[in-house]
Amino acid sequence: MANLKKSFLATSKAQEKRALILKAAVETFAKKGYHQGTITAIAREAGISYGLVYNYFKNKEDIVLTLFRERWQIFIEHIEEVQHQDISPVYKLVSVGKFLLRSYELEPNLMKVLVLNVVPHSYFFDKNKTSIVKAFGLIQEIIEEGQKKGIFNRLLDPRIAAQGFYGGILQILVGWIQEIIPDSPQYIKKANQFIQASVEGWIQHKTGY
Repeated sequence: MANLKKSFLATSKAQEKRALILKAAVETFAKKGYHQGTITAIAREAGISYGLVYNYFKNKEDIVLTLFRERWQIFIEHIEEVQHQDISPVYKLVSVGKFLLRSYELEPNLMKVLVLNVVPHSYFFDKNKTSIVKAFGLIQEIIEEGQKKGIFNRLLDPRIAAQGFYGGILQILVGWIQEIIPDSPQYIKKANQFIQASVEGWIQHKTGY
C-alpha cells in the first residue's frame, strides 16, 4: 500500500510538472512566437532547470504538437458529444462553431499559438492528419444528416461545406489574434451570431428545423 501511494504521488507530481511546462510554453510562444521561443525561455518561464524540460518532452516541436493534440482531441470529443444529442443538425453545427469561439475566449494565448504556428503549416498537418481529417469527417456527417432530413440544401457538397464552415471560423480567430477585429464582448457576440446566421443560410426554403 505504501509503495502504491508513493507511486501515485510521483505520478501526480510528474503530471503537475508536465502541465507547468506546457503552460509556460504557451506563454513563451505567445510572446515570442514559435521560432523565437526556446527551451531555455520555456524553462525560465516555468521556473525550472533547462534540463528538466527534456525529461518530459523531446524538443519544442514535441511541446507544440502536444498542445495541439490535446486541444484537438477535446474538440473531437465535443463534436462526438453533440452528434449524439437529440437536436437539429442546425444546432449541432452552431454548437461546434461556438465551441471554437469559446476556446479562444477561455484560452486566448493557447489559441494564438495553435492558430498561428500549427494550423497554417503543412508539416504539423502531416503529423496530425488522421485526427484532423476525423474532425472534418464528423462535421461532414452532421451536414449529411441535415440533408437526409431535408433541412440543409442538397446542392451543398458536405465535404466542401465542412471545410468552409471550419475555415470561416478559423478566419474569425485570426482576425481577433491579429487585432483586425476587436475581441470585445460585443464582437464575440457578433461572431456567435454570424455562425448562427451562416448555418441557417444552408437551410432549404420553407423548411423548419
